[in-house]
Amino acid sequence: MTIKLELTLSELDILVTSMDSEVEIQQSFIGDKEEDEYDRKLYEETKALMHKLDKRLLKEREANE
Repeated sequence: MTIKLELTLSELDILVTSMDSEVEIQQSFIGDKEEDEYDRKLYEETKALMHKLDKRLLKEREANE
């Protein structure tokens, strides 16, 4: 299922920054002795989404220059 959202460039920037912080927090659990399968899966999915949004942000910034 795909959901389309309308975001301003500023909102997308805030979202990418927030995702980056979230990835850093989740990364702290990776490799920990208490790491479980869910931690790894959530980290990988969040990191992939952050990269996808970051690429889109860069593309939109270039288009608006």
